[in-house]
Amino acid sequence: MSRNPSKWAALCLAGAWLAMASTGLMASCGGSEKVSPGETAYIGVGSAPLRRIEPHYFGFSFVWVEFQQSLWNASANRADGAVVKWLRDFPGAVYRFPGGTESNYFDWKAAVGEPGKRPGRKIVKWKDSVVAAFGLDEYLDFVREVDGQPWYVANLYGEFGRVGDAQKLAAEAGQLAAYLLGKGAILRWELGNELDRGDYAWSAGMYVDASRSVAEAIRRADPQARFVAIMEDYDAHWRWKRQRAADYNLEVAKGLADLVGDYAQHSYYDGLNVDVPQTVPSRIAQICQSIEVAQKAVPSHGTAGIWVTEHARQPVKNAKNADWRPTWPKSANLEAALGVADFMIAATQIPEVRGLFVHALHGLDAPWPMFHKNKSGTQIQPSAVFHALHLLRQGMEPEVLRTESRSPNRSNYAGGYDIRAAVMANSERKRWSVWAVNRSVQNQPLTVNVPALAGQTLQASMRALGDENLDANNYLDAARLRPRDLPLKELAFNGNGSAQIEVPRQSVVVIRLEAR
Repeated sequence: MSRNPSKWAALCLAGAWLAMASTGLMASCGGSEKVSPGETAYIGVGSAPLRRIEPHYFGFSFVWVEFQQSLWNASANRADGAVVKWLRDFPGAVYRFPGGTESNYFDWKAAVGEPGKRPGRKIVKWKDSVVAAFGLDEYLDFVREVDGQPWYVANLYGEFGRVGDAQKLAAEAGQLAAYLLGKGAILRWELGNELDRGDYAWSAGMYVDASRSVAEAIRRADPQARFVAIMEDYDAHWRWKRQRAADYNLEVAKGLADLVGDYAQHSYYDGLNVDVPQTVPSRIAQICQSIEVAQKAVPSHGTAGIWVTEHARQPVKNAKNADWRPTWPKSANLEAALGVADFMIAATQIPEVRGLFVHALHGLDAPWPMFHKNKSGTQIQPSAVFHALHLLRQGMEPEVLRTESRSPNRSNYAGGYDIRAAVMANSERKRWSVWAVNRSVQNQPLTVNVPALAGQTLQASMRALGDENLDANNYLDAARLRPRDLPLKELAFNGNGSAQIEVPRQSVVVIRLEAR
């Protein structure tokens, strides 16, 4: 994503066709991701595993300029030690590089070699030229240091303000793939970033042609390379009255069927515009539509995988207001943490979703920070959103069970519910975990029904991130929002497999259960 407010306005207005989400009911695509109305909160859990959840379910989308400016210590040639320490708690996470919009202008040859001799490049609107102190080799070293996995977004466009020669871009992509051989496998090559919208407005045909040229050059250098094509997440061509997202995505899937196995999607949610809210349910519905389109395009490929390579709370509140700077904190406050956790929980119920990369890995006083610096710049602490992700990751178990939720909507959330939850367990069914989010201003009783635990009393712990103020954040006070342990020591399930817990107001909660 970029900081262009007109792009956000278009995104908001173009989403009106997803108004189905106001009911709280969503299309089904593999799992049971819908939340149904109810007088009291309830989750019912199936016995068979719905899917496995791998470490790459968690990921971080770089904006490498912002990362370099805020979290990279050029003199020490490494990331800030506190950042490394926090990220090492996400073993196997994916780190998308060089980022979103920046990837469309990234010159990899200017990002290797001796750092002091690298040339500057224009790559973002708000800086004239940037020298890549945090370049390609530094990125790979960083990924190894945090025990992560690399993900590269190929440049299909050229350079800032100018479309490059297609043959030259393909040749440079092939040279990059050859350079990376022996440095560790790239998990996936993502083909460009959001070239269907904004100042680009590429047709599906233009995107397919550019993707094919670059992907084929990469594969000649690295026959094991695996590619991801990006699909539209809203009707980006609405202002030109061209294609609906489904039509665009179908053309992309058919045009790249022999090269691409999985697809990318971007999801920004919970920012209201003057017409229609973009809620977590509406974004999930779009992912479901994209999966269905991909499978329709190439039935012989079987299940299509989706990687959500950018997701976050959208901070814009009024699409008519070009100045969105005052809303930046809303991208990293408690409300944003609730939304991000809600989205991560919902996606567990869609086996086709391989991983989700939160936007964005930086520590500037800007939208979507994962970290905050104190005024002197000497200390770095996690944002509310990062704390929520960390809480979920620490409570992850490998097998996700089908989880159906019923919930009231006392919060009046536009998605139609207060509570969403997912249950997972280890293969031996000795450890269990409940991920939950409560958007309501009230503590809420929650009935958890797990027939497999009927008659058992399990050791339990409960940890929550919450506050009475949805706008609470860690920008100025790093200690304002931190997870806290709650007094839960055991949980008894009755003969029907039901147990009662209370979910704190406006919180992300993880409940850990272990057989005695």
